[in-house]
Amino acid sequence: MLNRLSQLVLMLVIFSLGACGGDRTPGPTRLTYASASPEEACRRVLDALNNEDLPTLDSLRLTRFEHDSILVPQLPISQNPDQTDLNFAGYLHQQNNAKGVRRAMGDYGGLQLEFVSVRFTEPERIHGSLIIHRGTRVLVKDSAGTEFELPIVGSVLEDNGNFKLISIQD
Repeated sequence: MLNRLSQLVLMLVIFSLGACGGDRTPGPTRLTYASASPEEACRRVLDALNNEDLPTLDSLRLTRFEHDSILVPQLPISQNPDQTDLNFAGYLHQQNNAKGVRRAMGDYGGLQLEFVSVRFTEPERIHGSLIIHRGTRVLVKDSAGTEFELPIVGSVLEDNGNFKLISIQD
């Protein structure tokens, strides 16, 4: 009886270890409309631009609530709120993003761009449980096959293996 119990426990341990090894499935996140990878996040931006879908494009960036309740509390500046009016900073972030979304749609909407690659040229910053990927460079291809960098994607926030744009740059 003990031998069968030992075998069962050993099988459970082996299956558990196998399930953990190399699995890159994103965990739970507090971010709405988050993507499983930076590549997926950029593809979703391009889909919204190609379809001229302003509401979807707007939803792919950090919301004011996410900015104020998820990102800012993890940043060092939140430890000294006297230095900065965090509410005003959140307001400015949203205003700049709204302009960026409108400009991106005006400049690139309907062009049928194709995703090629994404890379980050600056070191990532870790703040608590969050990782900020900086210096985002998104390479796209237009319908004529010409490749160029799409200059609208700002830093990308990672929360438990889930990714979302912090901003769409103006």
